[in-house]
Amino acid sequence: MLNTLSNVGAQAFAALVNFVMIGVFLDQLGAERYGVWIVVGSIFAYRGLLTMGLNSAVNRQIPVHLAEGDMRAVQRVVTTGFVYYVLVAAVLLLGTLGLYLGFDNLLAGDKDLVDDGRIAVVIVGSSYAVTLPLQVYDAALSSYQRYDLINAVVVAVLIARTAAVVAALWLGFGIIAVAAVFSLAEICLRFGSTFFAVGLMSGGQLRLASFEPRILRAMLTYGFSTMLYSSSILLIFKSADLVVGSLISASAVSMFLIAATPALLLATFMQMFAQAMKPAVSELDARNEKERVEEVAILAQKYSLIILLPAVAFLLLMGDSFLDIWVGSRFEPDELNELYGVQRILVVGVGLLMAQHTNFMVLVGKGQHRIFGISAALMFMVNALLSSTVVRYLGGGLQAVAWSCCLSMAVVSTIVLPGDFSRKMEIPLSRSLHESWGPAFLAAAPVALVIAVWRFTQPASSWAELITAIVVAGAIAIATAWLFAIRSDERARIRSMLPF
Repeated sequence: MLNTLSNVGAQAFAALVNFVMIGVFLDQLGAERYGVWIVVGSIFAYRGLLTMGLNSAVNRQIPVHLAEGDMRAVQRVVTTGFVYYVLVAAVLLLGTLGLYLGFDNLLAGDKDLVDDGRIAVVIVGSSYAVTLPLQVYDAALSSYQRYDLINAVVVAVLIARTAAVVAALWLGFGIIAVAAVFSLAEICLRFGSTFFAVGLMSGGQLRLASFEPRILRAMLTYGFSTMLYSSSILLIFKSADLVVGSLISASAVSMFLIAATPALLLATFMQMFAQAMKPAVSELDARNEKERVEEVAILAQKYSLIILLPAVAFLLLMGDSFLDIWVGSRFEPDELNELYGVQRILVVGVGLLMAQHTNFMVLVGKGQHRIFGISAALMFMVNALLSSTVVRYLGGGLQAVAWSCCLSMAVVSTIVLPGDFSRKMEIPLSRSLHESWGPAFLAAAPVALVIAVWRFTQPASSWAELITAIVVAGAIAIATAWLFAIRSDERARIRSMLPF
């Protein structure tokens, strides 16, 4: 419970900062230069593919070995991960050089923008390469379920980075300075996590002689599928950014990011809500406690849907007001109408995919999630092909790209994933519908009704009115969930965890 609250609190703070900073970037850099910075970030969003999801494998292996009391096995896992990341860092440096030489092929813009983008690529890519080996210690901290330490470092670095970026932009610096600040923050973040992990693990458990190729093969086999699905939404949206940047314009990338921000925040929040599940499920599975794993799966999906369904309803019904208040003054009416449509489309796709996220975390904890990785790869490839085709050959715009994203997510999340989870967990779909979806829908229906009435009778036109609507909808969601979705034994359990 504390880990979940820590994750959600840190993520909520990060979401608020990122939300505010989008407006700062637009005002200080302009839509076109900000679009270049987004393209740089979109390129390096794919760096996770090089890691092959090793962090996730480390995050599963260590709890299993701790449950067995085998600290030497923990040492082998950490060392093997560190050595692999060193090799990946070398590949990332070579890739950064290639991106520097070919950046003009990724961006439709003038020479000055391309030159700034090239330099930013070198700065960001180099910092990622230097700090990459230390990622194994992030995984170690999460394996010990010390999300409080992870989030403390994240929040501290985020505050410092934000202050530095604002100062740099206020002084008139551009993309290159922003890249330098982000790179320094990345270095501080990794060294901060390493400091805590080394102390927790009595010296870091790093010994080069403990490297084992056999363990590496097993971890990569496990981790790659985890990484693909965990990053699926980000990879899909970033592929859309690259399509928009190369085939439409840099300023259109900024517009797409703005419209996608609510969906991305929703996805990130739901992922953080479920993040602490995996090591717990791994430990239960190692003890062969099948019934408890099933209970965790059913309850986790129900609780996630209790949050997800009202959030989706709010974004679909009041998302227009949110965009008007946030960026309405920066765009023309026809551009805003396009943003409204893109936001709705992406929220639907992300909502469908996030409804399966707790199921994914359960199967990750059990090491039975291969189909999720395959599905993520298919979503990415279908979206990249479909979105580039509709833009290049059919003259489609941002909404066409959004539909490509949504369709790829919808097909996988409504057909492929539920069936695979039901088969592997031996939980009938009827049970999931009865014990998870049914109560969550019952709790969400009154919330959606209130939001709809509010939307059409008193649409929000200021931040105060929008926040009031969010608070009221949230209060109703809590009340209806407590009354209609949470059983009496669950209520007693929740009461026992409260400090008052």
